[in-house]
Amino acid sequence: MMKAILFDVDNVIITPPGYGANFTLESEGLSNIDVSEFFHGVFLECQKGEKDLKEELKPFLDKWGYKKTADEFLKNWFDYENCINEKMVKKIQEYRKSGIICALATRQEKYRLAYIYDVMKLNGIVDKTYASCNIGYTKPQREYFEYILNDLKFEPEKVLFWDNELSNVKGAQELGINAEVYEGFENFENKMRDFYE
Repeated sequence: MMKAILFDVDNVIITPPGYGANFTLESEGLSNIDVSEFFHGVFLECQKGEKDLKEELKPFLDKWGYKKTADEFLKNWFDYENCINEKMVKKIQEYRKSGIICALATRQEKYRLAYIYDVMKLNGIVDKTYASCNIGYTKPQREYFEYILNDLKFEPEKVLFWDNELSNVKGAQELGINAEVYEGFENFENKMRDFYE
């Protein structure tokens, strides 16, 4: 029996139809914008808590032709992705009632994390949150998972991690954590039976 289960947020607990940043640009008539320079660059530093997203975003919004404020951009982005997987939320509550510690293990910068807490209220469905912006490391870095294990004080084999990205799953497995790729709720339920039997 697992003592703790870690859940990725995006595309596991939150399942939006698309990517909110792209949707926000397209809703302003800005299609085919290449956002990769931002999201594969300085955004990663924001997710580690090293830089402020609103400050770093402003010059890119100008470059992309977005006329509104950074605050409006983030609100539209975050609102679009506010699609909570209620089946997963219900399952998490079942696991918690059985005595298993459930935690968010998520790559987030501080503004999205605040939205996840204040609007989505996801901190209320789990026992702990391990957000990259608060830890200073991110998935799949070894230090990120070491931080979690040190905090939980469980042996790695007593911890189960669900994430939709294979690289993150492999990062956890390297430390001996049981980790599975999330491929939809039905697949999740079937695999979870193996950990309970």
